[in-house]
Amino acid sequence: MNFKDILKMEIDSISLFSKKTVTPSGAIFYDERLADKYFHNYFLVTNEIKDTSDLILYELEHKHKGFVIFRFEGIDTSHLTFLNDYKEETYGYYVANIVDLHFASPNVCDIEIVDPASDDAFFQFMYQDSLPFGEGYARGNAKRHQEVLIEHKPHFFYLKLTHEHQIIGHINAYIQGSVAKIDEYYVKEDYQKQGFGTALMSNMIDKLKKQSVKEVYLVTDLEDTAKDLYVRMGYKHVGTFKQYQKMFKND
Repeated sequence: MNFKDILKMEIDSISLFSKKTVTPSGAIFYDERLADKYFHNYFLVTNEIKDTSDLILYELEHKHKGFVIFRFEGIDTSHLTFLNDYKEETYGYYVANIVDLHFASPNVCDIEIVDPASDDAFFQFMYQDSLPFGEGYARGNAKRHQEVLIEHKPHFFYLKLTHEHQIIGHINAYIQGSVAKIDEYYVKEDYQKQGFGTALMSNMIDKLKKQSVKEVYLVTDLEDTAKDLYVRMGYKHVGTFKQYQKMFKND
């Protein structure tokens, strides 16, 4: 899997949720049903910048929503002085041939595919977990995921992790042919470093193998210690992108 393949998967996966508008510098993604979710609403910059007018216009048109995010894929940003007051983060792409992934004796626990049409407990868990970001956001996030999962089943699906009759984690995958993106890999803090996360990832890989997936990748913040776990599993760091975020007062 090369960078071009990854970028296509990134665009296709975000397009499950967000409408794409092409610009000279790249593409704008906007989720009209969940406009306050950071990772559904951003400007993806993929072309060398000769004119910043579309970037400046995006900031002007979107700052009233409370935030503006630019994501630069292999593009030099050193000359973009208007980004000086943005928060910069670096993310990494981690790729693996599925046969090269290995897991150290994962816990035996209850992991199953979420049925988006009937699994109310899962979407209640998603709602509760998002409540720190506000009632409206939490309700919209759970509802939006349910809609998209129903529409794109079985190529987009979640696994839920249950312990002592309580949901404590989840992971999702988006499949295109023999390639899959793994995302939303999460275990509640009180249950981390106990083998639950390993079990969740191992179970996902087993299910992807049964669907003839050959290669997988995921994205993580390079400041996050999870990247070391991925390397131990067999993932390899193959590239990075820069993300710039700025918060605005929402009048």
